[in-house]
Parts: sequence; structure tokens; C-alpha cells
Amino acid sequence: MSDFLTAVFYNKIEEMLALLAEGADKDAPDEYGTTALMLASLSGDAEMVHALLAVGADKEAKTNNGHSALVLATEKGHAKIVQALLTAGADTESKTTTGQTALMLAYGNGRAEIFQLLLEAGADKEAKDNFGKTALMNAIENSHPETVQALLEAGADKEAKDNFGYTALMISSLYGKLEIAQILLAAGADKEATNDTGNTALMIATYHNQTETVQALLAAGADKDAKNNNGETALMLARNRGHSEIEQMLMNPPQLAMPVAEPVASETAVAPEDAANDDKSSS
Repeated sequence: MSDFLTAVFYNKIEEMLALLAEGADKDAPDEYGTTALMLASLSGDAEMVHALLAVGADKEAKTNNGHSALVLATEKGHAKIVQALLTAGADTESKTTTGQTALMLAYGNGRAEIFQLLLEAGADKEAKDNFGKTALMNAIENSHPETVQALLEAGADKEAKDNFGYTALMISSLYGKLEIAQILLAAGADKEATNDTGNTALMIATYHNQTETVQALLAAGADKDAKNNNGETALMLARNRGHSEIEQMLMNPPQLAMPVAEPVASETAVAPEDAANDDKSSS
């Protein structure tokens, strides 16, 4: 690591400025592609970030993994840094090598403010990563119902499909995320949409033995007689997989209306994966 990057790493702003005055390259990266602005963004040193921005540090430079300073600050939950970068004009749509934007990573504890900042800056809610997943889908897979609620309130497309034809409701059914499935159903998510193999959310939940999600889908009126591309119904899938409890549910579906989830108190002002992909390809 160069003397300049070392000064930034150890938050020695006066030393950093002195090295700049001596001609240090403000954008020279280390072996991982990390620049001074990225290091300051990672550490949450607002003073250092402002100083580097003031001398024209490259906001759009990326690490070897495609992470910009904005993405790194978002991942670390540094709202003040995100604000500074956005004010300086950082690109909200900059993507990592896996296609993720900052908004896709703005979920979980401590990131509600960042989520709001990105939305206010015009971050694209419908941008997709390399797997075709949107910010909504990422929030579902990472079990963050508050972010799901906030994205829906902000107008995120709940019917968008990933590269396997999965919608948000299908993803919540795949992983058995009952609370999120209920939020999506309450928001009017299409229960009968199908993925690339013709499976509905009910079939997917059945195949993966997600009993509570199956119950919620049936209570919401999901079509138990729909057939996938192989001509299989949910009942056939349950029998073939040996999911006896779900088989009984499908033979005697609940008559009561779906228990609607209470709206999740959003923290915002607006009202991984390969194994999962293997699962998707078989259901």
C-alpha cells in the first residue's frame, strides 16, 4: 500500500493532504482496485471523504469486484458518506461485477436512511443484477420485510421476473418466507403467475415443503388445479415428493380468508445464491 493510501487508511487527513501537495495520485488504487475515496468510504471517515471529493477524487472508480465508493458506503451502512457521495453526483446505478446496485444492498438494520437517500436520488427500483433480481427480490432473499414493504410503497414492480421467471411471490414461496408472502399477497401479487417451467407460487411452495406458505396461498385463493409445463398440479408434486401434510391441505383446502399480515412499520419515510438457483431450475 502506498504512503498516500496508508495515510487515508489510518485517517491521517493532514498527512494525506501533504502528500497530495507533493503530487500524490489521488486515484491510484491498491492491488485490489481500492482507491483512497473507497477506503475513506469504507471506514466512514466523513471528513476524509469530503476532502477527497473537494480535490476531485474519482467517484466512479471501482474495485476489482466492481464496487464503487457508493456501493461500499452502502454495504457498511455509512449514511453520511452516502449522502456526501450522492451530493457530489455519484452514480446510483453503478453495478458490481454481479450486477448489484447500491439500492439492492440497502436493506437491513441501519440502512433505512440510506435506502431513503437512494430513492430520493432517483435510484432505479427495477434495475436487475446478473441473475435478473431486483432490489425487491434481494430484500426477500435476505429476509427483510421492512424493506419489502418500503419498496412496495415506493412503487416497486412486484410482478417483475428474474432470469428463471420467478416473481417476488415465487421467491418468498421458494424460501418459505411467510411474512413476506403475506405482505405481497396483501399488495395484490399475482398468485397464478408462472415461472419458466410453468410452476406457480403454490407449486413452488409445495415442491419445497413450505407448509405455512402453502396454507397462506390456498387461503388467498391460489388455484390448486393449475398445471405446470409437465402437466403436474400442486397435489401431484406433493405426492411425488412425499409431502403428506401439504397433500392433505390440497385435498382439503382452508375455507377461511388468508390472514393478512399487519403492515410492516417501514423505517423509511417512503411509505447469493447459486444453491438457490439450482433449486429454481428444478421447480
